[in-house]
Amino acid sequence: MATVNLVDSVKGATTSEYGGIREAFLKATGLTAIEGQDVASFILNPPSDSIYLCVRKIGSSIQAMRLRPDSRGVIDLDCLENENYEIEAYSMSTDPPLLLHKFQMKKSDDGVDVHAVDLKATALDTRFSKSDTPLGGAVVLGKFTDRNGYSCNLNGKTDNQGNITLVLPEGVIENLIAKKSEIVVEKQGTITLPPPSATPTNIPRKPKCIMIDSDTSSFSATVKPDEPDARVVVLGDISGSMSCGTQMDILRRSFEEIFDKCQKNKWKISLASWDTSVEWCTETWIQPNENEHVKLWIKNQHARGNNDMRNPIDDCMRRYPDVTDVYIMCDGDVTPFNAYQGELNWGQHRAKYEQAKFHFIALGRTASHESMEAMAFTGGGTFTEST
Repeated sequence: MATVNLVDSVKGATTSEYGGIREAFLKATGLTAIEGQDVASFILNPPSDSIYLCVRKIGSSIQAMRLRPDSRGVIDLDCLENENYEIEAYSMSTDPPLLLHKFQMKKSDDGVDVHAVDLKATALDTRFSKSDTPLGGAVVLGKFTDRNGYSCNLNGKTDNQGNITLVLPEGVIENLIAKKSEIVVEKQGTITLPPPSATPTNIPRKPKCIMIDSDTSSFSATVKPDEPDARVVVLGDISGSMSCGTQMDILRRSFEEIFDKCQKNKWKISLASWDTSVEWCTETWIQPNENEHVKLWIKNQHARGNNDMRNPIDDCMRRYPDVTDVYIMCDGDVTPFNAYQGELNWGQHRAKYEQAKFHFIALGRTASHESMEAMAFTGGGTFTEST
C-alpha cells in the first residue's frame, strides 16, 4: 500500500480543514491515528518521551526553549506565541546529544501548520534483567555509529522495571551494557537499527523491542501478548546442542511457566518441541482438563537430533492459522533461514503469515543473536537474549 506524508497534506490547513483531511485519510487507509491531539500541538514519530526539542523563534537571539513530548509523542505548544519557529529534535540518551531532525513551524490562531513530524528514527525499547529480576535504576552505556560513520556515546538510565528507550536513526549499537553497583548485564554482539519503516507520518512507528537477561532461569517473562484474547504457540529447540549446561532445564521450566501464565490469563496456548521433526504436546489448543498430560509431556522433553527451524514454524501456521503470537526459542543457528537474503529469506517467508507476530529467544552465548534479533524485528515481535 502506498504511504502518504500527512505533514505535506495538512501544511497550512485550518483547524476544520485539518479535521476533514485527517478523517478522510484514516478512512481511506483503514489505519488508526493517535487520538486526543490538540490543534496547538503536533505528533513526533516514533512516539516517545525520550526526545527533547529546542524551539527558537525565527530571527530571535533569545535562547531556545526546551520542550518534551509525552509518551504518545505529542508536543503541547500552548506556551508558544503566534510566530514562526525553528525546531531541532534531539535524542536524550546520547553524549553529545544527537540531532535527529530540524524543521520549521508556524503557529497562529488556527493552530499550527505542521501536525506530524517524522524524525526518521526508530525507538529501541530495551529491558535489562539479572536472574529474572528487572535491573531498575541502572546506568546504560554503549556506542552508536550512524550510517555515515558519525559516532557518539550512549548514556542513559533504566526505569524501575529495567526499561530504557533509545531513539536513534539507522546505524549500529556496540558494547551496550547496564550497570548497577557490582551488577553488569551485557548485550552480546551488536544491535543493528535498520532504515525506519515507511509509515504515514502520523501513524505511530512500531519500536524495536529487545530483552536482555543475564543468568536467567526461564524466558516466561518474554510472553506478553498485546491482545487480551491472545492465541500463543511456543516452539522449543531440542536439538543435540541443547544438552549443554542447564539449557533443557530452562526450556522445561519456561514451558511450564508459560503454560501456567496463559491459563491464568485465559489465553489459548499450544506447545511444541523440534529438532528436524516436530513434536506437539496436544493436537489442538490445550484444554483446561489436560494439565496432567501437559506436565508429563514437558518433563519428558530431552535434547536430540539436528535442527530445522522451518518445519515447526510452517507446521504451527498450518495447525493454528489464527495464532497471534509465536515464540521461538533456539540455542544455536536459524537453519535454513537467512535473516537478510539468500535462498530462504526470512522476510519473504514471514510475509506469508502476516497475521502473526514472531518472537525469538536466543538462549546461550553461542546462539545466533544478530540473526534472531533481525528476524524478530521483521516478524513484528520481541527479541530476548538469555545468557
